Amino acid sequence: MSMFADRDGTALLVIGAQVGMVAGAWDRDNVIARIAGLATRARTSGVPVLWIRQYGPQMMLGAEDWRIVPELVPVRHEPLIDTRCRDCFEDTDLDTLFADRGIGHLVICGSHSDAGIHSTMFSAVLRGYDVTLVGDAHTTLDRLTWEDSSPRQPPSRQRPAAGASPGEDENDSDGPDVAVRGRDLITLINLIWGQGSIAGRSTVVVLADSVFIPK
Repeated sequence: MSMFADRDGTALLVIGAQVGMVAGAWDRDNVIARIAGLATRARTSGVPVLWIRQYGPQMMLGAEDWRIVPELVPVRHEPLIDTRCRDCFEDTDLDTLFADRGIGHLVICGSHSDAGIHSTMFSAVLRGYDVTLVGDAHTTLDRLTWEDSSPRQPPSRQRPAAGASPGEDENDSDGPDVAVRGRDLITLINLIWGQGSIAGRSTVVVLADSVFIPK
């Protein structure tokens, strides 16, 4: 149970559903379609929808990459919150917005699973919120390292050149294309947050088609 006895509301928090954030991400189109369905059902159910736009040196405020993807259209009254931090509570007014709306339970989706999603969920449970992660409505990129947030090209399907190790391309002096697949990072995050309780808060992983369904 959340630590907020006077907050029984739920909010949908969409993190990083931006042109540049999901370019090259795992299962991009299907994830965005599920987020669109979540937002529509949340509005129909009277659940507030809040949007996080992340920015930094490689994705500047106002740039095309910074914009919410065209398939998702926030409505006029829905907050759009900009942050430079992976933890979306850091240096924003999220806590105040949730308090004003009586929100003690967050439903989270978006991008990147292993950065903004993961960091924000940890921050939320430590601040006293119960959290539901929509396991098939978040995505991330293939990565060379944990800190690498650049999109990677899919690995070559061609047979390796003679003398090359499996996974290496004769024209690629840097070795294998990726160290960790985006889909594997998504699976890992779902496993972590599907444990049922972290820091005394309820943590649940569900599928998109089970959320905000009218009773």
